Amino acid sequence: HIQSVLKSSKSSAARVGAMVANLKAEQVDALEPMLNILKRWVLFLDPPDHTPLQKTLIKALQPRSIRGLRSKITSVVLDLLAGINDSDRVCFDFIDRLSYPLPVIVIAELLGADPKDRECLKGWSDDIAEFLNGRLQPNDVQKTAMALVGMANYFKSRWQTNPDGVSGDLLQALHDMKTSDVSEDDLVANAVALIFAGHETTTNLLNHCIKILVEQPMLWQQLQGDRQQVLSFIQEVLRFDPPVQRITRVLTEDLRIGDELIPAGQRIFLLLGAGNRDPKVFEKPDEFDFLVKRRPALSFGAGIHACPGNHLAILEAEILLNQLFDWTTSLQTLEESIDYKSTLSFRAMQRYLVKAALNN
Repeated sequence: HIQSVLKSSKSSAARVGAMVANLKAEQVDALEPMLNILKRWVLFLDPPDHTPLQKTLIKALQPRSIRGLRSKITSVVLDLLAGINDSDRVCFDFIDRLSYPLPVIVIAELLGADPKDRECLKGWSDDIAEFLNGRLQPNDVQKTAMALVGMANYFKSRWQTNPDGVSGDLLQALHDMKTSDVSEDDLVANAVALIFAGHETTTNLLNHCIKILVEQPMLWQQLQGDRQQVLSFIQEVLRFDPPVQRITRVLTEDLRIGDELIPAGQRIFLLLGAGNRDPKVFEKPDEFDFLVKRRPALSFGAGIHACPGNHLAILEAEILLNQLFDWTTSLQTLEESIDYKSTLSFRAMQRYLVKAALNN
């Protein structure tokens, strides 16, 4: 049912208006600069407006282009590992030292941002997440508005005032493919979207990969000895514990889902984690088994709004895992229980303390 809704022409991704439907008119007017940015995000557009932007992003993030980033991503990972500690046993927060900075650095550099600005970009992204996770208190909305406008102005300034010094691979690809249907404002708005979506989800994916490996040490040994299985492992992590748990759609026409007829105008919340455990689709869905050949999971969405950055996220996870296998013989967690952030859309850990036995 989830996949059919995502692929249905009766379901709309244009849901920015619904996000502020409960606010007063004067509040909505005050948020117009923010809404103008959000309405340009490809994930909030329907065809025909959606089509040229999605094609541009897919071309820029196609597997052939992404594979060329392997050495750059590997260099970032090695720098992060080198910065942790060189003692025999180390203790660190996996999120703070690895899974959070890696995707932020990668996507920011691809878009031409200064790596030194990653903390600022992350702060803006966190404020945007508050809004998209359903935090609609006036103070939260205003904070998000400032973050969206601030990040958009940041990229516009970087691109316009220092064009020769900005050499982001993704930025160059986007500009090379820009057409009359894709404006500069569209590119700026979707750079903001890529920073937000590209780091939040990838961070969560990396966390879930490590959590499963720490909880099942035999899997660590198995993958460490057979790197050909790493990609299959990542795909099963995406199914078993997806970074994004919910996608929202608005119906433009009445739509029958199973035995229920849902009227036009209704918002539908699609729970990807539940869909990935559907026993009608996946054999023994509650068991983690990356050796079983399974159908593709819903973790990157489906249909015309399938995530264009999925190849980049998987590549980052593959490189980080392989470098960790070279760097340490094992990881152990120091957490008695794991705290997750209070969000409606993301499955995001607050922190993950681990200790590593380093290789010689």
